[in-house]
Amino acid sequence: MKADEAHTLVNQFQVESIRIHPNGNIPNSELPLLVYRRAVRLQSDDPASVFEALFKANGWQDSWRNGIYDYHHYHSTAHEVLGVYQGNATVNFGGEGGGLRVSELQRPGGFVVAVG
Repeated sequence: MKADEAHTLVNQFQVESIRIHPNGNIPNSELPLLVYRRAVRLQSDDPASVFEALFKANGWQDSWRNGIYDYHHYHSTAHEVLGVYQGNATVNFGGEGGGLRVSELQRPGGFVVAVG
């Protein structure tokens, strides 16, 4: 899917901005976690391609599909974006015990999380 096609699938949305403070071994960012619920209409035979096109058009390169790490980690020199196009997940952002647990990462409607 091309970027201009993908942009037509963006819904009206409100952005949730959540500040996550340093937590033990996870320093966390001064930038907030941004949550966009139901931001994208996944009207495609290949819903992941909608996210891939949108991410690429906005400068997020080197994407992959199918899964996220099942252990705590952070990126000291990069930002990360996550789009949910199928299934559901419970994700803990910010480190064990002191971060933000999000259990509403589910399709339909897409879900985008931009981590600072």
